[in-house]
Amino acid sequence: MYKLPLYLFISFTSLVATANDKLTIVADLGGESALQYYQTLNIQNDKKPVKPIPLVKVPYDERSVLPIVSKRLTPGKVEPRLINANGLIRPFFLVGDDDYSYQWLQNRADILRRLKAVGLIVNANNEASLKKIRTFLPDVTLLPVSGDDIADRFKLTHYPVLITATGIEQ
Repeated sequence: MYKLPLYLFISFTSLVATANDKLTIVADLGGESALQYYQTLNIQNDKKPVKPIPLVKVPYDERSVLPIVSKRLTPGKVEPRLINANGLIRPFFLVGDDDYSYQWLQNRADILRRLKAVGLIVNANNEASLKKIRTFLPDVTLLPVSGDDIADRFKLTHYPVLITATGIEQ
């Protein structure tokens, strides 16, 4: 009847007694301090403040990226399909400087605003082209970029297109 508490008491006291014993070195194969290896890591000391790297201010001008030409994308019909892009935080769409994109922007303007989608202009010749595209959605972010990488990743050949976390549609 008292065997279990007695056993626990003996086990506990033996653990407490050995807790203060010195460690026994079983083997010391190097005999050298590892400090030299840590010093080469050049870990910063908390006492010395790290100097911030000054930011170089480079003026951004959209004219420097024009003309935007996406060789893998042309205006045309896109078949809707499901995708699994859970990491896609915000929907985006691809458009260009062509009548097909203009019509698409007029028809989809409300949906694009509601989704807070970001527009990527993948084909535009000059500043006038950018301005014309932006007149359809003046309150939506529209950025000139090459769409070739996006075309490869999403297996696209045509635009305009809306890409969300769950699907590609026109």
